[in-house]
Amino acid sequence: MPSQRLIELFDTQVVVPTLAVLAGAEPRMNSLSARQLLVGTAVAESDLQHALQVPNGPARSRFQIEPGTVKLLNSWLGERGRESLAQAIVSLIPVELLPDGDPTMDGMADHLAFNDWLACGLARVLYWSWPDSLPAPGDWMGHAEAWKRMYNGPGKGTPGKFMERNRDTIAYFERLARVA
Repeated sequence: MPSQRLIELFDTQVVVPTLAVLAGAEPRMNSLSARQLLVGTAVAESDLQHALQVPNGPARSRFQIEPGTVKLLNSWLGERGRESLAQAIVSLIPVELLPDGDPTMDGMADHLAFNDWLACGLARVLYWSWPDSLPAPGDWMGHAEAWKRMYNGPGKGTPGKFMERNRDTIAYFERLARVA
């Protein structure tokens, strides 16, 4: 399991700035509940260590997003009325890394293994694409159940495993709440 310090760095250096970018397109994307769920998701999926699926699966990033999921999200983001959110996602890819400097959704899966901000943005959009509301901030069992239902689906994860892997994540956010 990652240390609280690594969890804090991932939260403050990846999740918080990514949610700020997405909030420029849709202010409701940025919430404490989303922040907790995204950090919890990355910890549950990879312990914040694996950018490639172990041992040899197709998933990429600390969020373990599969290429098929990226295709579904590209399609969802391509629907009418979601242009600003799609542009916010594309903005998470440095222009110098895009073919011919063309900021498009094509080839996005190729960036996931080394771009935590893009992966975080796509994970947030995946949760956003569901009609269900996110659990209340601090409702960790609710986060675990939302992760299983909306994110892990038929995967091997369980809400119990989410909770077990996120003990230090919960402690980190509880510490933040006491300080605030």
